[in-house]
Amino acid sequence: MIQNPIKMKINLFKAAILSFGLFLSCSNVGVAQKFQRIYGNGQDNYFHKVIPDGANNYYVIGSEDNHGVVSYVLNNGQLAWTIRFINPCVLTDAVLAFNGIGNPFNLMVVGFTLPFDNTNKSLLAIVTPNGGLQFTQEYDFPGNEGFVRIAAKPV
Repeated sequence: MIQNPIKMKINLFKAAILSFGLFLSCSNVGVAQKFQRIYGNGQDNYFHKVIPDGANNYYVIGSEDNHGVVSYVLNNGQLAWTIRFINPCVLTDAVLAFNGIGNPFNLMVVGFTLPFDNTNKSLLAIVTPNGGLQFTQEYDFPGNEGFVRIAAKPV
């Protein structure tokens, strides 16, 4: 018995759609999204880097209206605190830094001051897990400058 080729194409099309639907529904099984939350306001905001703190929470570095910001976000997505640097600056990199007691670790942050011209300076800061600035230092050399990356993890 010979089947109608049009019916065979329709059956293959239905089977493909069904298979694709099953694939999509099964592909999300077992994948749990940790959290998703939108922060910000109408200013020029962005985040640059997210760093897990070693205790299942996150440090987030970024910028808000040309001022560097460091935020601490709990693992459920709740914003615990935000530090906004007073002077205009850009934060470019951050790593965990041992604070003498372990988790959660301090955060070493680097960047540069604005405007980016002959008057700007390189910036180094240490932020504590409770939102305090433990240390800030600006370094000035002739010409444009800025710390862009931390190449080695601090001891």
